[in-house]
Amino acid sequence: MEKDLLFLNETVIKARKRLDDLISQIKPILKDAEDELRSLYKVTDIIEKLLVKNNPLQTRLMDLDLEVKSFNLLRGVGIHTIGDLLSKTDTEIKDIEGVGKVTFNDIKRVTTDWQESQAKKLSETPHAEVPSFSFGDKVNAVGTL
Repeated sequence: MEKDLLFLNETVIKARKRLDDLISQIKPILKDAEDELRSLYKVTDIIEKLLVKNNPLQTRLMDLDLEVKSFNLLRGVGIHTIGDLLSKTDTEIKDIEGVGKVTFNDIKRVTTDWQESQAKKLSETPHAEVPSFSFGDKVNAVGTL
């Protein structure tokens, strides 16, 4: 019996050493994979920011100031962007299971805040200067006199 236990102990020690060796070989590969994954997340974030810049309706709900419950309920019914949310009527939002008065008010607050921030951005954006033309002016293909 003692001989069997010694053999078992040696086997476990060898297996542990082998696992330690494998782990030490895998660690650099895992580090490289983690670095690559971080890079991919950065690229994804940049792409998402560009999408939002070109179409603010693509703003993700997770980037807004929603309460966790509101966020989870909306996500649970497939609403992921402010555009998704704004496409719903008040009744459709109220009909989501779990949306009560407090949650509904939170959602309305966030959508109102977002709409106000978009209106402010638009009002602060300089508009292109429209050239004035008179009848009879000769205009070339690029629109200059």
